[in-house]
This record gives sequence, structure tokens and C-alpha cells, in this order.
Amino acid sequence: MPSLDLTPFGFTPTESQAYRALLERGPLGGYALAKALAIARANAYQALHGLETKGAVKATTEEPRRYRPVAPDALFAQIVERESRQLDVLEAALRAGSMAGAPDVIRFTGQRSLDEQALRMAARTTDLVDCLGPASLLERLAPVWHKRAADGSQTRLWVTGDGGEKLPIPIAGRIVPDSVAAIFGGLPVVLASPAAAIVAVEQAVGGDLQGFWSNDRVLVGLAHAALRALTS
Repeated sequence: MPSLDLTPFGFTPTESQAYRALLERGPLGGYALAKALAIARANAYQALHGLETKGAVKATTEEPRRYRPVAPDALFAQIVERESRQLDVLEAALRAGSMAGAPDVIRFTGQRSLDEQALRMAARTTDLVDCLGPASLLERLAPVWHKRAADGSQTRLWVTGDGGEKLPIPIAGRIVPDSVAAIFGGLPVVLASPAAAIVAVEQAVGGDLQGFWSNDRVLVGLAHAALRALTS
């Protein structure tokens, strides 16, 4: 399993190690976990309690009690929701000290930044979200699509090219890659809600990905117009 570090998201190093051990070994009790991690039993029980409090594990009903890890996708969705709430609080505080109502444009580069911006935006709104992009991107965002489906939030997904059959939300349609690549100079990603939009393009030559998030009305309107043009 690749390196798993939950510490940036409010978990202790021991909790992070314990969650990984439970994923690899299945349900464990405190004694077995302590042996697996070569740590004191008290530390193992403390880590299990912390993971249970944070929704990362569930205790079995039978005795002796063991702890079962929640599915990685479910934990990821929980973290996205929790981080989104904290970011909302931070954003409100930052906006209080800036020009009221001034639109924002945040530029980013790289696949990871795109994923983070898209997850954050889709998780923070209950309004209709439209998303167009390659199946690889839409599948990486599967946890937030699961969350939106569970919340009853309307979502429409368009896939550029093939794939996407395993997405938790039925796709609204497919777009021929060549038709959009000729316009954008690469494969675009467009994610739009009534209040904000993300537009990014992976360049056909070099593979560099650049994009922006914005709540500027003009840019949001252009993103919606692009979606209508590409999907009609």
C-alpha cells in the first residue's frame, strides 16, 4: 500500500498508522493492534478511540471488541466534508477583512491542485453542479459524487472520451475529445455551479495543466456557456 498519512487532516501519527494497519489486517482489538504496531497497549487503545471519535473506524458488537476501518472512500468523503466546513469558516473570516463582494480568481497548476479545487467546490454546494472532463478525473472525484447523491444534490456529469461506467452517478453524455481539444488546445475540465466555476486545460503538447477557480459572474457565465455549447 502506498504511504498513508492522515496527519494533515487532524489525525495523530499513531491514528494514521493504526488506520493503515486495520486496512491491511482487517478488524483488530487493542492488544492485537499494539503488537502489530509494536507500541504500548494504552497507545493502541487511545488511537482506536481517536479513530472511532473521528468516524474512521467502527467497533464490532461481539466481545472481545474489535475495530473495523471504514472504507477509504467513505473516510475520504468525511474528510472532504469536514475540511470544507473549516474552509468555509476561514473564507468568511478572510472575506470580512477584504473588499465586500469583490470577485475572486484563483489560478492553479497541476492535477493535484485541480482535484483539490474540484472536490472542495463540489462538496461545499447543494446547488446543481455540472462537470465535464475525462473519466480519470471524474473517477478520482467519486467520493464527492457519492456524497452529493446521498444528499440529494443534483449533479450532471459529461465524460470526454471513453470510461466512466463505474461512476456513482449516471453520466449525462459523452463528448468527442478531438472536438473540444481543437477549441481549447487540449482536454478541458469544466465544473460549474450557480455561484462558481472551475475551468482547466491539459495541454496537448507537454501535458501541462493550468486552470482557475472563480466566483466572478462573468467567468461563471462563460463557463456555463461553454458547457452548453459543448454538451448540446
